[in-house]
Amino acid sequence: MPYSVPTTMLRRLLPTLVGLLLGLLALGEGLFELARIFTAERDETRGQHITETRAIEDAATEGFRAELRRRLRAALPEIQASASDPLVPSEGLYLRFRGHQFLPRLVRASSRKSTPAADAYAEILRLESAPGTPSRFAERLARVKRGKSLTELWQFHSAHPLPFPDELAFMLRVVERFDLRPLLRGGFPEELGGTSRSAGLQRDLLRSRSQLSRADFQFLFDRINALSVRLGEQNDDFQARADEVPAGGVVLPDPLPEAAVLGGQWYFEPDDEAVRGVAFSIDRVLERLAAKMRDHGSLPPDARLGLAPHPPLVPLERTSLEVQVPAWERQAAAIDQRYALKSSLLGVCGLLALGLAVLAVGAQERKLRFVELKGAFVATVSHELKTPLASIRLLAETLDRAEAHAETTRDYPRRIVGAADTLYALVENILTFNALGKGRRAVREGQVRLEELMLPLRRELDEAFGARARIHSGLGDTEVEGDAALLQLVFSNLARNACLYNARTPIELRVHARMDTRGAVTVLFEDNGVGIPEQDRGRVFEDFVRAVPSGVEAHGSGLGLALCRRILKLHGGRIRIAQTGPAGTTFSLLFPPLR
Repeated sequence: MPYSVPTTMLRRLLPTLVGLLLGLLALGEGLFELARIFTAERDETRGQHITETRAIEDAATEGFRAELRRRLRAALPEIQASASDPLVPSEGLYLRFRGHQFLPRLVRASSRKSTPAADAYAEILRLESAPGTPSRFAERLARVKRGKSLTELWQFHSAHPLPFPDELAFMLRVVERFDLRPLLRGGFPEELGGTSRSAGLQRDLLRSRSQLSRADFQFLFDRINALSVRLGEQNDDFQARADEVPAGGVVLPDPLPEAAVLGGQWYFEPDDEAVRGVAFSIDRVLERLAAKMRDHGSLPPDARLGLAPHPPLVPLERTSLEVQVPAWERQAAAIDQRYALKSSLLGVCGLLALGLAVLAVGAQERKLRFVELKGAFVATVSHELKTPLASIRLLAETLDRAEAHAETTRDYPRRIVGAADTLYALVENILTFNALGKGRRAVREGQVRLEELMLPLRRELDEAFGARARIHSGLGDTEVEGDAALLQLVFSNLARNACLYNARTPIELRVHARMDTRGAVTVLFEDNGVGIPEQDRGRVFEDFVRAVPSGVEAHGSGLGLALCRRILKLHGGRIRIAQTGPAGTTFSLLFPPLR
């Protein structure tokens, strides 16, 4: 049963509680003020870093946007050249004019299986070996055979155009036959009868790539390339453009409303009819921008620039950069660490103050409780001492005055002895309890045969309670390690309690022991008393606590079971209530194995 603080004690503790509460409030206000100061210091330093970081990011973002605009202006001549000349590289350039994408080039040949250009070239060769055969090339070849000038031949060819694969095949054959090197790259001059359709074999083949099957394109490329080598014409750019990996279309909304960045790799600017763009390496752009800012002293040496997370396509004016400054991050981490440490110390101080307050209240409460228990103990002991002394005095006076009635006073000597024994037992408990509590009583260890303790116990009970008390022992040869005098006191207290808290006649006490496989001994001490009330079962082993069963009036100091527990603990054992109820109580005493 938990201990409850009486109302009187609460009144006595009230000044202490009020003082502690006021102290805790003052301490709490001080700790709160310190926490506010620490938080303000941390936020001020963080705010300074955030302000400086944002200033750097704004400057870097403006520099990034300006760099993209500069790159596109620098690439405009390349875009124009690549769009007009298929021999000029187009990697990293973009041009969409009136909804049609010109750059990067979609350099994919048709998947058709037919080869009209190769067939036309073969047909021309057959006509050269067998003239007069009907053919769409007959008139042209006849003019060549009659020695017509190239100008007249080309004028006729321009006036009577053929399908594009046939024209390529015929032009290739003419250049091969007459070694016309200029027609490999430059085309036939307009003043000599040339047309805008012809810009040279190399350019014409590259421009018509999407109109030719793969086999036709390869057939014409091999012959034009071999012819360029034979005639000493430049062909490295022709080979490079033919080997270009087919580029996919860059997906942009149509129309594109404003300048935008795509995937951190492309920059585009629209105008009324066209959208122009240039590819860029984000790492190189940021590296160059960071170097420029460091040169101007606007970027710390260890800072790193990066593109902030954006959607795949974002307007240029909405792009932003983020900056990472490891030195500032380390400072922020150190600030957070110091703030956490300071906050932890404040929390620990608060907990310590609260703990000290609880301990102070507990100590004051225990002090007051001890004073009350001490007063109650003194009153109880005084009463317990007076009772046997009064009995001894009364019985002795009766013996002195009642010699004529010898029969009625025959048991008075025994009763006097019993009262004296009760007084002795009470004094012995108090002295032993005090000596054990202060360490003045050492345990004189030795092997104790428990059955040998039963004889003085029977004699003690016989003198105190006569034939009313019976004790039955089943200890046999059981031995334990301990102090015989202290163990005798344990059995004496258990036996006296069993007799005092008992309304039956006769009083039956049974003591028996058992040993487990480890050699530990358990002694069971059973009685047929009234039992221990449920509310007192958790407290009967505490100091100065007396159980008060209903219907039984008994006296005691409240030290008997507390002394038993202390003695068993000194022996390395323990005592507990194994069973209790209206039919009696059984105590279990556990002793460790013999050494």
